[in-house]
Amino acid sequence: MKATTPVLLLSLAANLALAGLLLWRAAPAAPAPAPDGAVLNPAPASAAPAAPTGLVGPGPQTWQRLAAANDAEFVAGLRAEGFPPGMMLVLVNQRLLARHADALGKFRAPADYDYWRKNAYEDALSPEDRAARRALSRQIADERRQLLGDDADLATQYERANRERLYGDLPVEKVDQLTAINRDYSEITALLRDRARGMILPEDREQFARLEQEKRADLARLLTPEELREYDLRSSPSAAAVRQQLRNFDVTEDEYRALVGLQLAFDATYGNRNNLGGEQEQRRTAAAAELTAQIRALMPPERFAEYEIKTDPTYSRVASLISQFNSPADPGAVVSAQRDLAERFNALRQGRTLAPAVRDAQLDVLSVEANRRMAAALGPEAFKIYKGTGGPINALLNRPAGGGP
Repeated sequence: MKATTPVLLLSLAANLALAGLLLWRAAPAAPAPAPDGAVLNPAPASAAPAAPTGLVGPGPQTWQRLAAANDAEFVAGLRAEGFPPGMMLVLVNQRLLARHADALGKFRAPADYDYWRKNAYEDALSPEDRAARRALSRQIADERRQLLGDDADLATQYERANRERLYGDLPVEKVDQLTAINRDYSEITALLRDRARGMILPEDREQFARLEQEKRADLARLLTPEELREYDLRSSPSAAAVRQQLRNFDVTEDEYRALVGLQLAFDATYGNRNNLGGEQEQRRTAAAAELTAQIRALMPPERFAEYEIKTDPTYSRVASLISQFNSPADPGAVVSAQRDLAERFNALRQGRTLAPAVRDAQLDVLSVEANRRMAAALGPEAFKIYKGTGGPINALLNRPAGGGP
């Protein structure tokens, strides 16, 4: 049974690739099919032999011959059959996965793996096993690249555009070296995190910081200052954080580049959030107002007001809730009301100039206003869910009369 596994896997992948191939590869309608071909939807005998109407693809004999070929012959055969790079990638990748099936199987869950233990199997892998699995993945990728060349990584126009989006207008050689640098440092970082098992100690943070410095030095040696700046604006952790924050805010390119520039400077001063200790994290958090002030200075007042609303951590949740109930509510208006109420709520709770009884009375009034405003903004059904699932003004909405701060 094992001897036939590669052929079976190849056949399955071939069916997928063939389905795509048949969408673009036309054959003449009148002649009979070749012995090793299969004609689909042939033209009726009475049809005029004008335009091609049949679609042809490789037949079983071709697939058997390709399955028995060596790697170089296999790729040459696919190219001779006219397969485009994307389909060749599927077939070559499946061939390699079949070849390494036994080794890959060591890192897969057993058949009797308990369905309710979501992370138990993954957690059971030792750091050495995780490293071996990553090494095997790199080996398969290297073999694929040797067989297909550039097409191993850039099989489609979309992927080529994605590379430019991530790295800018870099020559292929630099992209390859840049990819290798990122891969190597990601491997070392993953190995350190695996060994830490979630317990990040001060010495671990020091190692992460050194790795970041070394990676930065390698990038600076590879790229010109202009290329490095472009890479930072597109692919740095700071850029990724800004894009995540801006997912609901439609920025211009100039705004994006300015915002990432501010974030890069902030992160260079206060460190990468993922590798900070308690005191460092407090220092970074305390400086967040400084970054906000710089962003405010970038934009006209009305633009910054929109930025604040649409980058609010609760904006996506509010928008999803509104969509779920097909409410005509405006997420921005809801978040704006929420922010206003939260600011007033916190000011009353934290203020110590009012007598307790007066403060409680004002909080009662604000609670009534909050329920009225948010119910009107969201609609009754969405408001019921909103009020019952927590949030920044949950305590205000659910405050019992005279319940104290």
